[in-house]
Amino acid sequence: MKLRSKILLLLLPTSVLPLILLGGFAYVYINTHSYRATTSQMDTAMEQVAGNLKSQIDSTKGNIELLSASELFRRYMTADDLTRYQLIHRPLINQFRDYQHANKDIYDIRIFLPNGDEDLKVLSGIERSDHDRAGFLKRLFDGELETLGELSKAGLPEGGVGLDYVMAKMIKLRKTDSESLSVKPSPRGYFLIAFALDKVVESMTDAAKGQKGVFYLTNQTGEVFYSTDEKFFDNSKMALQSIVSQRVSSIRLQDVNNQSVYAGFKRITDKVFLVGIVPQAVVESTAKELGGYFIWIVFIAVICATLIIFQQVNALLINPINHLRRMVARFKEGHLEQDVKLLGNDELSELANDFREMSGSLAKSTEKVNALAYYDTLTGLPNRETFNICLDKSLKSCERSNKVLALLFIDLDNFKYVNDVFGHQAGDDLLKEAARRLESSLRNADVLSRQLEDFEDGSEASGMVVRLGGDEFTVLLTDLRQAHQASLVAQRIIDVISAPFMVMNREVNVGASVGIAMYPVDGKNSENLVKSADLAMYEAKQKGKNNYQFFTKALNSAVARRIEIEGELRKALKLNQFYLEYQPKVDLRSGKVTGVEALIRWRHPEKGVIPPIQFIPVAEDCGLINELGRYTLMEACHQLRSWANIPYFSDLTVAVNISGQHLALGDPLKDLQDAVSQYQINPEKIEIEITESILLKDEDRSIEILKALRKLGIKIALDDFGTGYSSLAYLRKFPIDVIKIDRGFVLEMEQDEQSVFIVKAIVDLARAMSLKVVVEGLETSGQVQVVQRLGCDLGHGYFFSRPVKQSEVSINFLEVLPKP
Repeated sequence: MKLRSKILLLLLPTSVLPLILLGGFAYVYINTHSYRATTSQMDTAMEQVAGNLKSQIDSTKGNIELLSASELFRRYMTADDLTRYQLIHRPLINQFRDYQHANKDIYDIRIFLPNGDEDLKVLSGIERSDHDRAGFLKRLFDGELETLGELSKAGLPEGGVGLDYVMAKMIKLRKTDSESLSVKPSPRGYFLIAFALDKVVESMTDAAKGQKGVFYLTNQTGEVFYSTDEKFFDNSKMALQSIVSQRVSSIRLQDVNNQSVYAGFKRITDKVFLVGIVPQAVVESTAKELGGYFIWIVFIAVICATLIIFQQVNALLINPINHLRRMVARFKEGHLEQDVKLLGNDELSELANDFREMSGSLAKSTEKVNALAYYDTLTGLPNRETFNICLDKSLKSCERSNKVLALLFIDLDNFKYVNDVFGHQAGDDLLKEAARRLESSLRNADVLSRQLEDFEDGSEASGMVVRLGGDEFTVLLTDLRQAHQASLVAQRIIDVISAPFMVMNREVNVGASVGIAMYPVDGKNSENLVKSADLAMYEAKQKGKNNYQFFTKALNSAVARRIEIEGELRKALKLNQFYLEYQPKVDLRSGKVTGVEALIRWRHPEKGVIPPIQFIPVAEDCGLINELGRYTLMEACHQLRSWANIPYFSDLTVAVNISGQHLALGDPLKDLQDAVSQYQINPEKIEIEITESILLKDEDRSIEILKALRKLGIKIALDDFGTGYSSLAYLRKFPIDVIKIDRGFVLEMEQDEQSVFIVKAIVDLARAMSLKVVVEGLETSGQVQVVQRLGCDLGHGYFFSRPVKQSEVSINFLEVLPKP
């Protein structure tokens, strides 16, 4: 198939697919936008109509209160008949007419006597047909409410139906000249005002026409006071009652009387609601019409664009490629000089020029590939691959000549701080400068620039600096006469790295921890030698950082001991040599034990009980910690089950420590679910204790697992609180229920007032965040009294009890502290 046909096949689907997708997206967007615009406009119109009507109703209420509070009105209602009709009747009518003149919509003002007879009537020029107010007046005279207001229909002179708001109130007054204040006011009659709502009706009608919808004024039962189109629903009362009962105040799509409409309501008063309705067909017709227009426009545009693109591709690509094919054919024949001017100055012309430059660039490319493969791109130092090759060659050379070789393993101290505070770019700049300083600190700086091929004859890589990765470097030293020569180089490295670095215009001190391993004493092959140097480096970090340490026999013994423990651990798991001990957690207010902390122990058949500090780190390093964690969870849940039906023990909770590796690489959630399911216990009686170092490793995974555990009902406790630099941040980010104050703050509380202040601050913080506080490491009665005074919730330590076996847990275990 010709290239022209392939391009056409490529362009057609790339034109049609965008057309379909764009048209579909456009239709959905326009449809959705049209729905939203219509409902939003309808909501706004309803708000305006409802606001106008409510304003008029409130105005009517204000008017009746204002008129009935006037002195002339009060005198009229309390005077005798002679005074009322001869002296006050005419002035009061004039007052009402003046008020009607000022308020054009108030067309009917009346006063009724207590027996219901009409006493006074003032009508304005607004023409309305007589109203049937018998029901309204009956409710008024029957005394259902002292103030009564409702909408009513009114006949208009030109035909049709208008809308009024009629309000009346019972007038209770005492005769001030003849009745004492101790006499209760007695009914003197009724005062009624009728307000024409023609403006509200007009605005409601205009709004309904503008939105192509229908407005109703109705009550909860669906009775219509006024409608802009009474024929919209076949059974309007049932439909309106359905809309009002759904309490959807904004316009939403609803199914009413088997008809899909956009409807909503606004509350005017407790008994009056404004209902707005727009037929779904009105909204959809607009959306479909706009969507159809847009699809046609996009379709025509894409077709035109496809034709133009094809024409341009033919002129700009197909013809030059054909010319380039002719050039390649001549190139095969040996005609290296080609005329590329016909191709212009674009990429095809550059491609033609590349034919002549290909051979020269091949050698340069090979050189760059070697550099990328064997040298670190950031610092320019040899990388791990080069290091392995050179170390093997140097070891073979030393073996032949009985020479001594030193391997220095270097790790920059506090480098993570630079990355976290200043960013990775600043960290990269610091690594470049550190590499430069390491090179300058060696004896033979000229050796550093030697290429890999310089060592292919088996010569030693003396003074070679290598970046293994991250902030780890190694140095190879050969031709040594005494071991202390390696220490001189190590000290020189520490000195140059200890000098301040300039990072982001600030001085930063990092330091270096150096481990030294000697061949053949500390390892006769590259693997053992690197491992020895690495262990020596960690020993340097353990001893305060920024120093060097040789790999000693003690370190070697520690490694052997660690390997021995690992083997015995695997055997212990198979032979079930582990068991749990329990230490009580005491309520510092009541003095009762509310829970226990489960602590794993290893009973070795020959060496006795091995403390956790000796085997837990080994278990984490060799990957056995997950099995130990599962065992602890299962055994603790088993113990909870055995206590379930024992008085005083059934309410105990059990706290279990979760290691960092178990949380990061295991599945503690599944382990807990299995334990809870197997022993049928309440997960709320389980508390998981984690440390801050665990959360540092993978925050996102930790948050996900802890949230899932809490969802089961399991409590989460943050152990050793206050010892890390970001403990406060973890309280905000992680789902923590309990904080355990580190025993380091407790030890000095009786003598150190600062420790007391710190514990009090932690307790106050916990109270503010609704967290429980557990104090660990309580050993004296003075410490217990201090934490009681500070308001801590729970405590545990040797003051109450050492960890004991399950068989040694007794009733006395449950109350170990007198009430404070």
